[in-house]
Parts: sequence; structure tokens; C-alpha cells
Amino acid sequence: MAFYAGLAALFFKYKTKVPYLLTLQSGDSDKFLKKRTWFWSYYYKRIYRKAKITQVISKFLAIRSRKMGNKGKIVLVPNGVNIDTFKPSLSEKDKDNLKKKLGITKDEIVLITTSRLVLKNGIDDLIKSFNFLLYKKGLRVKLLIIGIGPKENELYNLAKKLGVYEAILFLGYIEYKDLAKYVEMSDIFIRPSLSEGFGNSFVEAMAVNTPIIGTKVGGIIDFLKEGETGLFCKVRDNISIAQAVEKYIKDKSLYKNIQKKGRKLVLEKYSWNIVAKNMDKVFNDMKE
Repeated sequence: MAFYAGLAALFFKYKTKVPYLLTLQSGDSDKFLKKRTWFWSYYYKRIYRKAKITQVISKFLAIRSRKMGNKGKIVLVPNGVNIDTFKPSLSEKDKDNLKKKLGITKDEIVLITTSRLVLKNGIDDLIKSFNFLLYKKGLRVKLLIIGIGPKENELYNLAKKLGVYEAILFLGYIEYKDLAKYVEMSDIFIRPSLSEGFGNSFVEAMAVNTPIIGTKVGGIIDFLKEGETGLFCKVRDNISIAQAVEKYIKDKSLYKNIQKKGRKLVLEKYSWNIVAKNMDKVFNDMKE
């Protein structure tokens, strides 16, 4: 990848002439990367420029690579979804039982986000949107936040400060094998990202028929088509997040159509079997 491992590959190439394959997956912003690499930017840029082939998981990262001066071959192979794990499998009774276990009533709309609790994932904006949903619109909604990270305490305190803590369940770390049932049980998946390399969690949600809301950043635009496979909200705009939620709640036809098209897209493009075959081609090309 385009960091210290890439630096090792670069120096190894200088010494041995052995070519390397660069994979770009980072969802960090350009500003963040510049802050982390400014003192060794000369070599950092050469990691991009000296790769024989660059494999990217989104169009956004392909553009980043070109901006870094990469004039070589770039191949787009996105990340995938384990469709054996992430598939619709819960009955309505199963969903009700899980809701009951979490203290959620049948008539509450369940929103979910699964991510590291870091600035770039915009979870603070999602929490702020609950002021609008609960008090301006009077909706009965619950938010499940699955994940851990350095912003955890800050997000707890924000929820308490805004008076929405009772409507938010911080579930912490959930084993990957158990994650799918929480996402499938939920009505809407949301991550109002500030930056995103690809966004695996979105595609996992689509795979279990849970409609998504995301921002027009990074790799999200590769799979989220407004009104077809999901809905967009604006970056750093909690009212826009709430409006997208309300749109799903009010338009059942739109909701069902996005469910159908979202899962169809995952099966056609994002299963690991398809990704593995495409990566196999990339590795074979490295031999030529």
C-alpha cells in the first residue's frame, strides 16, 4: 500500500529491479495524508510512480494516483462482500426478537452505522441529526452505533449534551460473523463520511436489503446512485441526513426499489468470487 509497506517495496525495487504491485485502499483525506507524509514526500510520491501496476478499489483513488504522478497501468478492482454471510436470512420474528433484546419497540425506525469511531466517518453529524428527527419531526427512531475508536467518549458526551442519548445504542465491537444480523434487522444504514476509499459497510448493508444513506465523497459514488441504490446526504449537514431518513420513511415504493436494486448490484459486481477472479488477472499481468 502507499505508505511504509510501499516504501519498503520501492527500496527493494531500487536494489533488486523486482517490480511491485501497488494497491490503493486508504479512505483518508488528501489533507490527512499530506500531514502524515510531508517530511518524506519525495519518496512517498515515488511509491505511486514506480509501481508496475496499481490496483485501486475506487475511481477516487485512481484519480489520486494520477495526481501523484503515476503514469503507469491502473486497474480498478473494488473490495467485496461475503455474500454467504451478508444475505437476507432473518424472519420478521427473528428481527422482533433481536429488537426486543436491544430494548427497541416494534414501531421504532432503526438506523444503523458500522464503522470505526473516527472523525472521517462523520458519526458526530449523525448524532446531531437526531435532534431534528426526534424533536422537529417527532419520529420514533433508534440509532445503533457499532464500532470502537478514539472518538468513542466524545460521541457519548455529544449524545448526552444534545439530550438524545436514550435514543442511541452504542454497541461497541461486534464479531464480524454476528454483524450481518444487526444490519439486516435495521431499517436504514447511514454513514455521513467526510472521506472514503470505498465503503465496505455500505455494500454489506445493500447485500442484506438494508437501504443506505451516504455522502458524495471518495468511492461511495461508485456504487451509490441517487434514488436507485441509495440516497445521498450532504457532508457536515445533519439536517440533510434527517431529510434523507424522512424520505425513506415516507416513500415505501422508493424504499423497496432501492432494496431490490442495491442487492442486485452487490451480487453482480461485489461478491468476493468476482473480485478474486479480477485480482487473479492482475497478478498474472504482473508476471508479463
